[in-house]
Amino acid sequence: METSLRIAAVLALALALSLGLLAPAPADAQEPPPATTDRTHVVRSGDTLAGIAREYLGSAAHWERIFEANRDVVSDPHRILPGMELTIPGLPGDPGDPGVEIIRGRDDDALADITGLTLDDPPPEVVADTLPRGEVEERRDLMRSRPFQARDVPPSDRARTIFHGAHESASRSPTRPGVLLSPQDEVMAVSRSAFNSAAWIAPPDADPAEVGRVVDFEGERALGMVRTTIQLYDDVLVELDDPGQFAPGDILLAYSDQGRIDDMGRIKAPSGVLELTRVEGDGAVARVINSYDRFELGHRVTRPRTFPLVAGVHPEATDMDTSATVVAFRDRKEIYLPGDQAFLDRGTGAGLAVGDELAGLVGDRDGRQGRRVARFQVIWAEEGYATVRLLSSESPTAVAPGLRVVLDRKMP
Repeated sequence: METSLRIAAVLALALALSLGLLAPAPADAQEPPPATTDRTHVVRSGDTLAGIAREYLGSAAHWERIFEANRDVVSDPHRILPGMELTIPGLPGDPGDPGVEIIRGRDDDALADITGLTLDDPPPEVVADTLPRGEVEERRDLMRSRPFQARDVPPSDRARTIFHGAHESASRSPTRPGVLLSPQDEVMAVSRSAFNSAAWIAPPDADPAEVGRVVDFEGERALGMVRTTIQLYDDVLVELDDPGQFAPGDILLAYSDQGRIDDMGRIKAPSGVLELTRVEGDGAVARVINSYDRFELGHRVTRPRTFPLVAGVHPEATDMDTSATVVAFRDRKEIYLPGDQAFLDRGTGAGLAVGDELAGLVGDRDGRQGRRVARFQVIWAEEGYATVRLLSSESPTAVAPGLRVVLDRKMP
């Protein structure tokens, strides 16, 4: 009897489902975030734009929208600091959201739709030094210029460009107030990182550039961790000689003593770059934003040197008769490799400047033309010496202290 009742119940349930009297419960579906554009988020330690986008907009892929909405606060999308207050924009189609349209790669039709400019015809061949002017060339010139405003479109203070990767352009929709084309990379003759990593020579008795030293990790004791080596993005405590001369956002260069050069002084080698986040009492809290060498507690700090170069300026062949001698390398090695630093016995007093290139020669005595064995680049120069880095070597065993170098490419 009990078995019969069970069979009857199962048949009744199946009949109800087939007639639509009962419906299976829908699977759990992820509800999209509420369509609002007036939210804010205060950055916490460990936050990323991708994580914030996933929390508020439902997908990490929307991190670009948050970055674009907070350009006045965030300069680097891969580095946001605790305490920053970010505006969270709405999703595409939300009420009041202007929207952002991103055009990736070469899309002539999309660019023509936005700008009214087309590139239907190939450019004519360059026959001489001058290029015949025509409508196609004028259009190409306009599209190469940056920034530019689309024709017959009123300016808007809301227009802004999104560049994430090479060969991208973007515009705002639906009003489309203008388009900016991404510029090509302009390579420096010497990168800022190479310039900041240049070792220098200080007087043997004292270093007048010193303004303080790194004394401890921020919060390290509370974590119960014991180490002395400093790593990228660590927060450290800096003891300053005159804290009143510094403010949050200031940049400091950390360095260590690397030995001595007779008759010249002591070698000071940069170990990292610090950005002050707080100044309090007789010191400050700083974050490590770059590192060059073994960076440890106790290293001294100084103000960074002013970067002297501009983009697009590179050394050119020169007839200047300037020669010097490699007096020492920053580190002692059996074989020196590209990137290793050395010191010359001549500097700005002989006309050398950052970015100049010199060739290392052997066998050029008594009027004989020498053989080039290496190429060096000046990355720092003072009156009586210059710091160079080895760019290449054709005979590594010949690259050593005592090598004669001659200037063959000069910065304008």
